[in-house]
Amino acid sequence: MRKSISLLIILIILGLAIVTTPFIYGYLFKKNYLDVIAAVNQNSSDNNGMFKIEVREYRLGWLYSRARISLLFTDKDLNSAFPEGFTIDDDITHGPILYDSIKQKYVTAFAALTSQVFLPLKIQTDFFKKESGQAFFETTSIVTFDNVWTQVTKVPALSIPDVGNLTIQDSSSQSQFDIRNGQIMAMKVEGSVGALSFQPDGNNPMVPQLTSQPISFKQSSTRHALGLWNADNNMSVPSIMAKWQDGRTAALNNFVLITSRGVDKNNLYQGTVDLSAKEVTLPSSVMASVAPLAIHLSINNLDAKGIVESEKYMKLQMSVDQGGAKSSMNIPVRMITPTSSLTFDMDFNSPLGLFSIKSKMTNQPSAVAPTSFGDVLIHSKVDANLRIGEALLKMLVLQSMDKLEISMAKDSDGVTSPKDNDKNINATPLQQQTANLLQEGKISLANSLQILELADQHASVDAFAKQVNEMVSPETATLLIQTYQTMSLNSSVTAATQTAQSKPKMTKAEQVQKLIDYWVEQGFLTKENNEYTSQILINDQVVKMNGKVVNEQMLIPPAMGQPPAMGQPPAMGQPPAMGQPPAMGQPPAMGQPPAMGQPPAMGQPPAMGQPPAMGQPPAMGQPPAMGQPPAMGQPPAMGQPPAMGQPPAMGQPPAMGQPPAMGQPPAMGQPPAMGQPPAMGQPPQNN
Repeated sequence: MRKSISLLIILIILGLAIVTTPFIYGYLFKKNYLDVIAAVNQNSSDNNGMFKIEVREYRLGWLYSRARISLLFTDKDLNSAFPEGFTIDDDITHGPILYDSIKQKYVTAFAALTSQVFLPLKIQTDFFKKESGQAFFETTSIVTFDNVWTQVTKVPALSIPDVGNLTIQDSSSQSQFDIRNGQIMAMKVEGSVGALSFQPDGNNPMVPQLTSQPISFKQSSTRHALGLWNADNNMSVPSIMAKWQDGRTAALNNFVLITSRGVDKNNLYQGTVDLSAKEVTLPSSVMASVAPLAIHLSINNLDAKGIVESEKYMKLQMSVDQGGAKSSMNIPVRMITPTSSLTFDMDFNSPLGLFSIKSKMTNQPSAVAPTSFGDVLIHSKVDANLRIGEALLKMLVLQSMDKLEISMAKDSDGVTSPKDNDKNINATPLQQQTANLLQEGKISLANSLQILELADQHASVDAFAKQVNEMVSPETATLLIQTYQTMSLNSSVTAATQTAQSKPKMTKAEQVQKLIDYWVEQGFLTKENNEYTSQILINDQVVKMNGKVVNEQMLIPPAMGQPPAMGQPPAMGQPPAMGQPPAMGQPPAMGQPPAMGQPPAMGQPPAMGQPPAMGQPPAMGQPPAMGQPPAMGQPPAMGQPPAMGQPPAMGQPPAMGQPPAMGQPPAMGQPPAMGQPPAMGQPPQNN
């Protein structure tokens, strides 16, 4: 009897245990569920995350429970546009024994969840044209006793009106959280996103067809005592391909992205990014493929405490609109240390040759503390080693010539700038001078256009001078008038221009080769077989290539027979730049005034107020040189005889053997002009 009673008691206890166990597990899982949500919210708040999770309801049952949560945007604008956020309905089955639909067998576990996810109403109904009560996708989860979440996500085929159709195969993941004191102290996530296929709408030729093999990912992270995360991440995909209706394709094969970040034992923060691909195919590109590709980026020895303080400051600034206190912080000073550095390496091979750059930027001590990241860059030192294939360099230079605004003016071989080569033009001296004055801020854009329009209309020198004097300062007007006067009077300038325009032009490929040869000649590049190398140093805003100081102007070869750059002395025997004085003892540029106190160029008028060259006529309206005849049609200098066949100056005797001016007495001993009375005391002519 006693045995029967004992057995009955045991059976009752077992029955109660069996009956109550699911409820107990359900109760314990609810606590775990809410703890995970609270920890995720805390982590999001600490890291200025975009979402926060709100539990709308949690109905605890015996064998099952039901929960509804919302993922709400923390950004005010996004929250205003999508106030309901994402909604997740969880149907929870309590352990300890339950059916695992992922493995399709019974297992011992904490709980099993089926989650239905609903997008914000406007996105789900307006963009994807799904009913508001229809789940966008569904996730199945198994939660073990050690808090490992194994999940499978199923996304139904999606049709995006006027865009295309998207299909994603099942995705899976496994996550584990270590939660202590309401914070996530460590977590591991591993899984894959299912293969993807996108078929564009036939009416959108610009949208490509996309295919992607499953994307694998893995993350392991732990929270440091300072609050920063030490994390290692890995993502890879065997192949991604895009294909357009016109036949263009782009592909990425064996792509791998590895990142690492964290705080070392010296409380210095380190971070690295490594990206690689076996092959990258580009659509409609001169460099059609890159194989392989490797990129390395690392930032080293940042002040970890400074990063924490900067994050707190940024979070505080975000709360200013909600009434938070304003403050200021010199973020660069907080984060940068004397040993901080940045490295960037890139290596790839292509059908046009290899490309390799190894660079490192280090912090340089400065008397003035940096106040911005721009200041940090200015005071940093950069060391880089460059190696590039010959064909690849030529292609890059050719592609960038138009963007760099290189002015490779015509030389004796006919080298032209890309713009001149395309437009078949040659700027006149007045156009060049006007452009220089505009760049120097001495004339306005409106005035420059008016001046060039006057020249195009072939206005007289007097009309040109009158209008220009009304537009600009006297000094600037004098330069412009002299240039225009020279262009008008000197037909040789036009002839020279026409001759220059008729010269054969070099092809762009020849121009590129000439430019690269110049860089080698100057020592900026070193040629090694079919490759070029250079050691680049940037320090105190001074750039050196192979130890040679360079700037943008020095990278452009001066064209033979062309004026030098603005402010630069001309080459020996070469004319100066437009509007610049010639070299000492050198003649001025064609059509330009001579230097002060210097004679003008042969056949050119002298500078305003200057005597003409020996044996040359004076400037328009200027007296001739001492002992020189006046200009054709001009009166002679005071006390000077007139030019041969010219009337004398008013009140001056005529030249020997020349008739006097109309209404003037003849020279002593000379017969009067036809029909004129003889000079005083002279006998009349025998008529």
